[in-house]
Amino acid sequence: MSPFVTACPFIAGILFVLVSPLLVTRVKRSVQAQIRQDREHLGISFDTDVPPPLTPKVINDYIEYAVDGVQIIPITLLPVIGAVFTVSTNGATMPTLVLLCSMVLIAVVLDLLVTNSSTADYASRKFYGYSIAALVALSSNVIGMIVSMSTAPAS
Repeated sequence: MSPFVTACPFIAGILFVLVSPLLVTRVKRSVQAQIRQDREHLGISFDTDVPPPLTPKVINDYIEYAVDGVQIIPITLLPVIGAVFTVSTNGATMPTLVLLCSMVLIAVVLDLLVTNSSTADYASRKFYGYSIAALVALSSNVIGMIVSMSTAPAS
């Protein structure tokens, strides 16, 4: 099997992570539009004091936190699917097995870290618009792709 074919699950994972900020932005816009519509419908003035947990910025933080919270396990376990595919096509190699085991551990640890942090802290830690979970998933998919391509026999 060609190295490119064994890298396909990791490439899919990378693409999924790269579009994540676009999906979060779409949800934020939708929620903000709904809030504006509800304010107009209920006759609430924008001059009315809003409790701090209900400000648009805090709501956006909640959205980012919630989106990452529900997708941590899927995006961090995508490399596991790729590693299983690599093992099934190329046979079990030590680098692939190490990747497989480490990604399961990383998924659990990352899930615990995110779900036990405050939304404001989590949302404030970004690198070029990508959250901690997205960066971990992106790097693990790149590493997985490199490992799978390097262990794939040339066709």
